[in-house]
Amino acid sequence: MATDNVSGLVPEIYYDVIARIAAGVSVLVLVISPTWEHIEKSASFASFIALVGLGYIVGHVLTTISAMLNYVIWRPWFIMTVRKFMRLNYEFHTTSASKIFDAVYTRLDWVSMRDANGAAILKKMEAGAALTDSLFAGWIVVLLYSWLTHQVGWGIGFDDRPNYILIALVTILLGF
Repeated sequence: MATDNVSGLVPEIYYDVIARIAAGVSVLVLVISPTWEHIEKSASFASFIALVGLGYIVGHVLTTISAMLNYVIWRPWFIMTVRKFMRLNYEFHTTSASKIFDAVYTRLDWVSMRDANGAAILKKMEAGAALTDSLFAGWIVVLLYSWLTHQVGWGIGFDDRPNYILIALVTILLGF
């Protein structure tokens, strides 16, 4: 029984590392925008732990922002448009995003109860999807921060250079 509890933690920890920490640290690094020399000078185990801890917290904030963005983006007209390009074996009979998510999680739970390997794979896929959602939310936050403060470097700022094509491409890639 104790082995089952420990093995059940692995997908949860994996989920937090992928969906929360990876996105949160990425956004922190872009907002803080340290130079490579600064990173080399201040690198220590304590700063790494602080970055991971803060990244985890920022990742949770990004998840909340992502949920709000999903509510704005996944409107019935958009769902109908996306459906035209998808080949689903089991169609959803609604255009309500919340009902579709309920149906998806019911299907995920059904698979998870019947197959432990399938449950682990689905948890990894869920973490990947959450990472993408959080990165999209983080990208929007970084763009807003950059636009308001003009302090984000790494080549994505709203300065004299025309970065709008790059910004639009990354936004489209992360948004879809």
